[in-house]
Amino acid sequence: MKKEAIDLIIEKNPKLAKSRAKLEAMLPGAYCLHRSWGFGQIKSFDAASGKLIIAFDGDKSEHPMDPSFCVEHLELLPETNILVRQRTDPAAIEEMVKKRPADLVVEVLQHAPGKSMSSIELENLLTRMLGERFKKWWSGAKKHLAKDSRVAVPSKKTDPYVLREEPLKPEQEILEEFYVTKQAKKKILLAEKLYQFSGSVEEIEKDLPRISGRGLFYLEEQ
Repeated sequence: MKKEAIDLIIEKNPKLAKSRAKLEAMLPGAYCLHRSWGFGQIKSFDAASGKLIIAFDGDKSEHPMDPSFCVEHLELLPETNILVRQRTDPAAIEEMVKKRPADLVVEVLQHAPGKSMSSIELENLLTRMLGERFKKWWSGAKKHLAKDSRVAVPSKKTDPYVLREEPLKPEQEILEEFYVTKQAKKKILLAEKLYQFSGSVEEIEKDLPRISGRGLFYLEEQ
């Protein structure tokens, strides 16, 4: 929107002064997300009615909305957002969906706050992207993620997916999982995997006595 229109909106509702930057970002072509109506794109600003015209997916192709309402209920999406990129560069995103699922998740986490997302947040976003394809796709994608050292995959549903600053080596990833897991049988299997590295990897040598002790403890409990 133009400065004059924003000034008028703020004059009518002074509380919106703190949201001026968001109002300035409500430009034709900008993409947005509404909790109920989903993905949309701002088409224009109708000066006569003082409303934004927004095209949402589905049957709300030309929907007028009050900018003051949009401040509270619309999330404006940057160009780097994966939903926006799905519209602006569909071929590249679809190639990742089909051939490089782990890269797609890395791309999502790269632009997330703190480079992490809860399982629910990530799955909701991917569901919005993939629709009915999501469940089958996600089942296969998680297998790729389990082998990808760039992403810390949560062991519990309540833990987040985190993009690591530096990828872990296989032995470091197994060691990390060993200390986190509480399942006895899984701990023993992880200990066995770690001992396969014991003759050649200096990074885990100092941990081997503790691994041995804990592994025997869990084995005796069975």
